[in-house]
Amino acid sequence: MSSPSVVVFTGTLSQPRKEISAEAEKRGYVVGARLTKASSFLVCGDKVGAKKIEEAQKLGVPTLSEEEWKAKLAEGATADADDAEVGEDEDEDEVKVSEPASPPAKSGKTRKTRSEDQTSSGAGSVVVFTGTLSQPRKEISAEAEKRGYVVGARLTKASSFLVCGDKVGAKKIEEAQKLGVPTLSEEEWKAKLAEGATADADDAEVGEAEAEDEDEVKVSEPASPPAKSSKKRKTRSEDQTSSGVDSVDPSAAVVVFTGTLVKQSRKQATAEAEAKGFRVQPRMTKMTTFLVCGGRAGQKLQEAKKLGVAVLAEAEWEQWLAVLASPGAPGSSSKRSKKRPVDLESKSPDSAKSDDEIEYDEETGALNGVAPKELLVDGTFRDVKSASGSTYLVKRLGMVYTCNCPAWRNQRHPPNSRTCKHLKLLLGEEFETIRAKGSAITSGGAGKSGSARSVVKTTAPKVLLAKKWDREKNDPVNWWISEKLDGVRAFWDSSKRIFLSRLGNEYPAPSWFTDGFPDDVDLDGELFGGRGAFQFTVGVAKTQGATKQWEKLVYKVFDAPSLTQQKFEERMAHAKGLVAKTSSKYMEWVEHTQCRSLSHLDEVFADIEKLGGEGLMIREPGSKYAAGRSSSLLKIKSFHDGEAEVLAHEDGKGKYVGMVGALRCRMASGKMFKVASGLSDEQRDSPPAIGSIIVYKCQELTNDGIPRFPVFLGLAADKTCAKDPVIANAVGRD
Repeated sequence: MSSPSVVVFTGTLSQPRKEISAEAEKRGYVVGARLTKASSFLVCGDKVGAKKIEEAQKLGVPTLSEEEWKAKLAEGATADADDAEVGEDEDEDEVKVSEPASPPAKSGKTRKTRSEDQTSSGAGSVVVFTGTLSQPRKEISAEAEKRGYVVGARLTKASSFLVCGDKVGAKKIEEAQKLGVPTLSEEEWKAKLAEGATADADDAEVGEAEAEDEDEVKVSEPASPPAKSSKKRKTRSEDQTSSGVDSVDPSAAVVVFTGTLVKQSRKQATAEAEAKGFRVQPRMTKMTTFLVCGGRAGQKLQEAKKLGVAVLAEAEWEQWLAVLASPGAPGSSSKRSKKRPVDLESKSPDSAKSDDEIEYDEETGALNGVAPKELLVDGTFRDVKSASGSTYLVKRLGMVYTCNCPAWRNQRHPPNSRTCKHLKLLLGEEFETIRAKGSAITSGGAGKSGSARSVVKTTAPKVLLAKKWDREKNDPVNWWISEKLDGVRAFWDSSKRIFLSRLGNEYPAPSWFTDGFPDDVDLDGELFGGRGAFQFTVGVAKTQGATKQWEKLVYKVFDAPSLTQQKFEERMAHAKGLVAKTSSKYMEWVEHTQCRSLSHLDEVFADIEKLGGEGLMIREPGSKYAAGRSSSLLKIKSFHDGEAEVLAHEDGKGKYVGMVGALRCRMASGKMFKVASGLSDEQRDSPPAIGSIIVYKCQELTNDGIPRFPVFLGLAADKTCAKDPVIANAVGRD
């Protein structure tokens, strides 16, 4: 049987929409919620907008009047007597899904009879969702359409799958069985998408420190701030305006970013919004609450005006977030901060273990005497096969164990207190119970390990960020040279006596680590665990309860943000004095040398590179501390070339929907990694062929032996096999 024809109804019809849809389904049609390339007909009633007709013409979908549609049904074959409508008692309206950015192509393949081995690559298959799902119906439907599925409003013989959430009635299951439609749980459906498509989910990047080293976003000053929308939406309260932050609950709000953001990258802005409780989406829908505009805001600004979505300039958005962090604002941390425990007495790393502290054995990996079934060495990973046959990747970073399965990724707990059946399978039920419970206790309140502080999101500090050095444009003579540390950027908030990340997340340092640190001058620096130890440093800095591991870190100070009006030389002298005054072995000043010439800079760079360092930072003499990216601070990093075989093309997201988002590659060592940076739009449209050899550059190899920050350079036309980069600070070095 060929793929079912898809009909879409629009406008005011003489029959109720439910009746005309049911009649179409009796004849074997699938009723679509909106137009895509998979649509076969658009049936128009009265009052159809010109935009809908234009959309059909653009997609090549024939349009019929209601009379022509009825005539078509009358002329066609009589309805199959066995194909009676099911779901007349269905209380749900048609599922309305968001338009996919790249509609699925029509399938020319014939459909197999329904069976458990039906592929998950869409290809015109019809999926019906029912019950209470963990994702909004609109989102899960849109995701299905992107993969080529047609989302049906109700069950028919043309249906390929029934995906069930919670609270599904027995009648619905019986209908599926009667029609021979396979039923899937939501988890099985997500696994099916993951197995059938080209790995949508990007591997989680480690921490904000890696974001620091991503390619910079090219920004331009907005020509003029976007105008606020005065149009009110029926779905929002009458009094919601772009200045009424007090009436907004972040947990119920959806935000979309567009244009070129100046203050921070899109990724950082998204992370900050999600940390405040907002849901961030890539596209505008009727559910969108705010559109935040950077420079060069385009079509989305017009969409916002049509939909009545409140529009904010980037500066206004930042002000909103600041207000939300204040006491009394919806979603603010005021309630949590009241419950925040007072600091307990400082304890050295050698102090006796308290009753609440988890005892960790570094040699065996045991927690409170319970060893894991399999010891996963810090920085390594394992493939774990589930009962359904799916394979998931489990990683360890410090005391954080992660899994790329949907169940682990979709939890709202902090990463260090999440677990899943794959972690339990690998590490053991008892071990996981102790680990997850212990992490949750530490995350929620004061332990007696010296940390004595729950990690609370606070206002992000305004830190100075570096731009890239251009050898042709930037003369380094007289600039101050220092080593670019491969650590975690940390802002010392002297008033609260805590370390903050660039996004305002607290690093849970034990009180003995910060003993003697200044309480009247803020400092800027990095938590540093040694050259080539980036992953270890991140694991310690971001993990609750990793008290003992903090002994291996030191806070490397390179500036004093409190002294914003003073020149760098004055800030440097003051900060060096503070470091000397503390006499703490956990605080050090980063040495600076004034550059004499370009050749001097090259010599220093070569020396640092030989030591396995990441690169150099250079600061303009006499410069002041200014928040955001500045030309007064430049970074110089070394990259190493490698060659890899292309294994697969991964689908793009957001602005890259319909194009290649990343290349899945294999190294000469057999390790696999993805590369996305460096691909032009033209290359994303016509990517290197599977099996071809590409050239990439990377900064170093991670503890897993894969490239860190790989950048696509081009095709290696004369090569037939991969070749890995030789890096001084790679795994296995002396």
